[in-house]
Amino acid sequence: MARREPVRLPRVRLATARPPRAGLPAAGWEQPRPAKTTGGGGTDPGAMEAAIMEALVLWYDLKKQGATNESMAENPVLRDLSGNGHDALCRNFAWTEGSGISTEAYPGALVTDGVDDLIYAEELELLTDFTVVAKREFIRFSRYSGLAYKWVAGMGNGAFIFEMNYNKDKAVQPDECWVFSDAGGGGGNSITPAEGRVSWMTPASYNGQPLTRGEKTDGRRLDLFCNKGTINQTCSAALWSFILFRRTLTAEEIEWVKNNLIEAKQ
Repeated sequence: MARREPVRLPRVRLATARPPRAGLPAAGWEQPRPAKTTGGGGTDPGAMEAAIMEALVLWYDLKKQGATNESMAENPVLRDLSGNGHDALCRNFAWTEGSGISTEAYPGALVTDGVDDLIYAEELELLTDFTVVAKREFIRFSRYSGLAYKWVAGMGNGAFIFEMNYNKDKAVQPDECWVFSDAGGGGGNSITPAEGRVSWMTPASYNGQPLTRGEKTDGRRLDLFCNKGTINQTCSAALWSFILFRRTLTAEEIEWVKNNLIEAKQ
């Protein structure tokens, strides 16, 4: 009987299963690109941009929102362009040139009348670090009024008071910034006001001027141009942009924000 050769089965190479990467970008910004070094040893600008946007808490910009007095009368909110949902409510505005969106002394800005206009957002995250960058111009201060207050409702100050005029009625420039502070707890700082419309602040610096920090904890409410909702402590001012981050940005990152988000040259 003839000998039969064994049947040789072909080898099948099985591919190793690789689960898909589930990269979910935060709302309002593109998926971060991986950091790459450049020939000079620097960092890929795309990676820096992603890191900045990842630190974003909220972003108000009247021009980018397309705000008009007609649209704001219908829906009186500063829309949070970060995608984090921290829209700010605008109360008591007349939606006219002097109490609303300006088209003439301050084109494209939201102008507060310094009488009873209120802007506030609630349920923000608690901060232990921050950077604020804003494009604004002051017209007139009431006593204790300022640009921005991050505070604890019912209990007083929180992470910051940004550009306040302390105890001087009808002043036209801020003279103090407070950092995790209350009146007796440290962190109150005298400042020389920033030149021009763009200004910034971290816990350690106001436009390059050193600041000291107190020990106050943060709250969840933000008020703009009004001292913690107190109507007789409001200021008249024009606001183009206001951006808040949850960490201290580097000098390079702040310049990127000013040039790419805040439109400082306009």
